[in-house]
Amino acid sequence: MDNPVVTLSHGAGGEAMRRFIAQLFLKNFSNPTLDTLADAAMIDVASRRLAFTTDCYVVKPLEFP
Repeated sequence: MDNPVVTLSHGAGGEAMRRFIAQLFLKNFSNPTLDTLADAAMIDVASRRLAFTTDCYVVKPLEFP
């Protein structure tokens, strides 16, 4: 990896995160599912496809007018 220290920029979802994923995870755990770099897992449940993710968002205000 370019920088062995994880910083806040790695959590911003930008280029630093993409490099981190490619250099650490894809390099060591490459497989057809991971290599798609999908942001959610697609799960078949009761004849329907669901997207499951662990992402979260902090939004203010909690409700929009």
